[in-house]
This record gives sequence, structure tokens and C-alpha cells, in this order.
Amino acid sequence: MSPFTRLRLLSFLCLTTPLVCQSADEKAAENNLKIAAKKGSTVWLLLEEKQEQTMDMGGQQMEMGNTTTRTLQLEVKDVDDKGNLVVEVKIARIHGSMTMPMMGDIEFDSTKKTEGEEEDAGGMGGFSPGAMTKAMTALAGKSFVAKVDAFGKVASLEGVAELLKDANQGPGMRRGGGSESQFKQYVESAFGPLPQKPIAQGATWDRVDDEDAMGVTMQTKLQLTLAKIDADGFEITATGTVGLSPVQKPEEKAAGEADEREAAMREMMKNMKVKNGKISGTQRVSRQDGFVIESSNTTTMDVDMPGPMGGEMSMSVKTTLKCKRTTAEAAMPKPAPKADKEAPKEAPKEAGK
Repeated sequence: MSPFTRLRLLSFLCLTTPLVCQSADEKAAENNLKIAAKKGSTVWLLLEEKQEQTMDMGGQQMEMGNTTTRTLQLEVKDVDDKGNLVVEVKIARIHGSMTMPMMGDIEFDSTKKTEGEEEDAGGMGGFSPGAMTKAMTALAGKSFVAKVDAFGKVASLEGVAELLKDANQGPGMRRGGGSESQFKQYVESAFGPLPQKPIAQGATWDRVDDEDAMGVTMQTKLQLTLAKIDADGFEITATGTVGLSPVQKPEEKAAGEADEREAAMREMMKNMKVKNGKISGTQRVSRQDGFVIESSNTTTMDVDMPGPMGGEMSMSVKTTLKCKRTTAEAAMPKPAPKADKEAPKEAPKEAGK
């Protein structure tokens, strides 16, 4: 699994009425964009992550890809007098597909049992289709709690360490177990990266984030712009760069990590070089309930690192992250219709007829 899936999801916001009627004074006014979500409010979100990789390993070309959609239900349990929130997050469903060399296409869905999942979960060093499916859907049905400040940034998480410990156990390299950074991403994608002081339409601000990923620290530098705003919502655009942080944090062993493949991967990551890392996106957020309406961002980069069998390996990576609202009814697949009951037998005909 590429380490770049841990990059923070940008969330985005938008107005639902035209801005052509705004006066110059309205556009110049400074706006406080603190989270407007109230205690008891809830939202269902679909987070879709699509990743495409082209690899060159000693002249041998390979392509890999995966698309993972996570269905989340977020509920605001409390809001204090400073606007800080306590949010409960449930990962209701995980589904998607991946393309792996020598394995072909693999589909997974936490609401369905994959044929052969239990039988081959430990085969091929943990890289069998069943093992992949089990790992990718390991967190479905789990919940955790996040404390979020008034500007959408996660201050702390509760219950995540236990989830990671359980999800990251078993053979093979971790795939679906995730990381603390990913859990923060899930929460922050529901609110968006908001400015910490009132700003006018057209104003910009900078944001720098460091994220731990497989033993290295990745850094994103963003310039964000309040592109549009009215009484109903606002839109933020973002452009920036992504690469290795100039300051690498001390490595901490992940919960449940005890696999040789995982350790080898982390060792390879230490010698990784990142070039041409770029990120851009937009986000639309409601001023009525404080949650994201829709967001999308794209990250591209070129990576050089030692190959698993020696030599050098180069990769071109493209990751597209999208977030949009859904409903409880639409979030989960409909149960299959039951088979029709056996038709009643035709009554015997009377003699002579």
C-alpha cells in the first residue's frame, strides 16, 4: 500500500445562490468562518480515494490502482462555549476495488462476504485476495471520538489506538488498518481547513501540515483562498506542494506492527526521494449546519526509492480524494429481494373435464 493514502483530505465549501447580486461592501466584509455545527447535528459522508501508480523496477513497467469509498456517519455530541466540538464518527461501510500485479482485479465490500476470504486469508504471505479483502474492510462498523477545535482541526482522538491494534494484526503488510493521521483526515474532511480569523472574499491564508506515513514525515504546504461566500455557504480553493518534511519526526512503531514485510517497507521509505509534488482542490461548506457539502483534491508526485528486490524503483503517483454528502437510506446497499414463494399447485381437475 502506498504511504500517500495518508495525506490529509482537503474538504470544501460553496454558496448555493449566485454572487452577482453581492455589493462591493458585502464582498469586502470580513467573515468569521468558525464551524456552525450544533450539538446533536449529524451528517452522512462518502469519502472516495482513488490512487493510480505507474512503477519502473529495473526497466520492468507495472501499473497499480485502487479506489476505496468509506461511508461515515458523524454526530456532534457536544459544543463548548469556545466552539470546540466532541464528534463521534462511525465507519459504516468500506468498499472498492484494486488492481494488483499477478493478482488482477480484486473487489471488496464490508457488507458482503467474499468467497474464499477465510480460507486464503493467510496465504501468499498475507497478499491473497481474501487477505486483501479482510484487511481493507477491517475497520467497517467501528466507531471513535474526536475533539475538534472551532476551525476544523482535530485536537485529539479517543478509541483509535485500540482500533489500530486490532486492525493491524495478522500476516502481511498492513493495508486497511490505517493510521492515526487517516482518522484525523476522516474528521477534518467533514469541516474543511478554515481560517482562524475573519477574512474577506478573495483573501488568502497559508497552512502547513506534517503527516507521519510509514516511518517518514510528509509535509503539505497550501495557499487557501476564500473564493466565494454568501449567507448559505462558502467556497475555498487550495493550491500547494507536497514532499518530505525537512524535519523528520522520530519513528514510532505503529500499533500492532510485528511483520517483517512492514519493517522492510519502512526501511525502504527512509531512503525515499519525492519530486514534483503538487496538490490542488476546492471545497464547499454549508454555513447553515457547518458541514462540508462537497470537496475534491488531486495530488501528484514522482518518487524514487530502493526496490524490494534490490536496485532502484521509481513511481509516478496520482491520488484523487473526493467527499460528498449522502443519506442514511442511500449509504448502505439495499438487501437483495427474497425469492418468490413456491407457486401454489394447480388444483386437480374433476373427472370428465
